[in-house]
Amino acid sequence: MTATLAVIVVKTTDGSSYTGLTSAFINGKSYLYAANFTKGRVDIYDNAFQPAKLSIDHSDRNAGDDDDRSSENSFVR
Repeated sequence: MTATLAVIVVKTTDGSSYTGLTSAFINGKSYLYAANFTKGRVDIYDNAFQPAKLSIDHSDRNAGDDDDRSSENSFVR
């Protein structure tokens, strides 16, 4: 059986466009990572689909985007 159900749990009004998703467990907690193509960042949500920020221990220390939906710092190449 193939799943065909989709639910919108986060609706943006800032022009964000998401192009990919992945999930991870950190210290026993699950997080959803959403690639925000328009903003050039990865937004992070907790298991209740609320915006989450990871501690500095889980992110790069050199970049900075203080939006509540992304970690304290952006991914860098």
